[in-house]
Amino acid sequence: MGFIDTNKLIKIVTTNSNKFVEARLRFKNIAATHFLIFVNNKLFDEGIDGEEREVSIDDFVNHYENCYWQIDNLV
Repeated sequence: MGFIDTNKLIKIVTTNSNKFVEARLRFKNIAATHFLIFVNNKLFDEGIDGEEREVSIDDFVNHYENCYWQIDNLV
């Protein structure tokens, strides 16, 4: 799969509930891996710092609105 925008990423994460989605954030020259999971209608995001945080879908989409992602793994 090639690069997808944040809205498409969220659709994949929410339709694959209880599965980890490993996705690489691609923004200009920045690449950072995020581990995302959607459990009990809650989105959890673990970034490269290892900190897992619960985030609303709207906040996640707004924060990464102009970003593209590459899905590396779906477990």
